[in-house]
This record gives sequence, C-alpha cells and structure tokens, in this order.
Amino acid sequence: MEVAYAVLANAVEQSSDGKCYVLGFDVGRVVGNRYPLTIGSISLLTKLIFAPEECGRQHHLSVSFSALGGERLEPQIEQDFQAPPLENPEHQEHLRIGITIAMQDLTIPAPGTYTFRLLVDGTEATTIRLAAEEIPGQPAEGQPE
Repeated sequence: MEVAYAVLANAVEQSSDGKCYVLGFDVGRVVGNRYPLTIGSISLLTKLIFAPEECGRQHHLSVSFSALGGERLEPQIEQDFQAPPLENPEHQEHLRIGITIAMQDLTIPAPGTYTFRLLVDGTEATTIRLAAEEIPGQPAEGQPE
C-alpha cells in the first residue's frame, strides 16, 4: 500500500466515480486570537494505492490527532474499509481508493504544531502537520489557511 496524497482541506465532497471536489486544499496552518481554538469544519483527504495482492479484502484505517509532544487529542478515528478486487487484473496494475474524513468542531488547545498520523493495517502510512498560530486581531473562530 502506498499513499498518493494526504491533505487537510476546508471541505471535501467525493463523488461515486472517485472524483473529489475540494475547497481550501492543503490546509497547513490555522490562526486565531484566542485559545483553545475551535475549527468548525475541516476534512482529511487521502488517496491510497493498493497492489493486486492487497485487493479483495478488508483493511483498517486509524487516524490519531496529537500535539507535537505526543499528547493525544480528539478525534481518534478508527475505520474499516473494503479494497475491492481489481475489475480487470490483466490491464490494471493497482487500485486507488479515496477516503475522506470530515471533522466538526476540532479543538486546538494552544498555539503550536499538531499532527494527524494515518495508519493502515497497523503500519504508519503518513503524517500531516497542522500549525496553530496566535495572531491578535484575528477572529476567535478558527480560520484554516
């Protein structure tokens, strides 16, 4: 299994044909003038690539959110998903699966660096960093950038 991409976005809609419609792609920083900061809505979007031998079975995705020092925060997400068999194995080298996780009211306790750690079947796939900055004069609600 490989990760084609993993990003944070303001909003994501995924169609049944696998296309993604994204607002605010590649959020890497949030700003606010008061902490704890609540981000009303943020989505994690990832595309996973599976080899033929990994298809046709169930997999498990874990997403942990933590402060840079390792303190685990909410949300902690566990999700099973099915990697279907290849439709045409003679002409298809791999399977691409898009996964979107929409999070509401994500709380950032203090300015600093935070991480979303993605594991597939217990193996770390990738990490996404999110920087939180305190900027006087910014709205109290979280504003992803």
